[in-house]
Amino acid sequence: MSTALLDRGADLDPPDRIIVRHTVRVGPLVYSFYLVAPKALGRRAVSEALRDAVAELRAINAAVNPARRASLLSESGPVTGWAIERAAARLRSAGVTDYAVTGGTHLAVHGRAPHGGAWL
Repeated sequence: MSTALLDRGADLDPPDRIIVRHTVRVGPLVYSFYLVAPKALGRRAVSEALRDAVAELRAINAAVNPARRASLLSESGPVTGWAIERAAARLRSAGVTDYAVTGGTHLAVHGRAPHGGAWL
């Protein structure tokens, strides 16, 4: 759906971080990613981590039985929370330690928000 590399200037963001916001529709849900990565990781690696996380969501969506999809992968479905955790695991394995991943009523957060404090 959309991706934004948030370069808001040195006055708001330290120069040692890459901040990305990405929204994607996978099946019946819209997922949002908010990533804060060390600049040393590089934009390409952050992009690849995001691609892998979205691929994980797509694979889980494809594996859900179409006859039961509405009950398993929905805003409050049990598979949705697990899918978000799997996507978050992809981010962590790529070196992204600060993120929020949301989908429906589910949320996974780790580390610090772009402003340096807790995710709100």
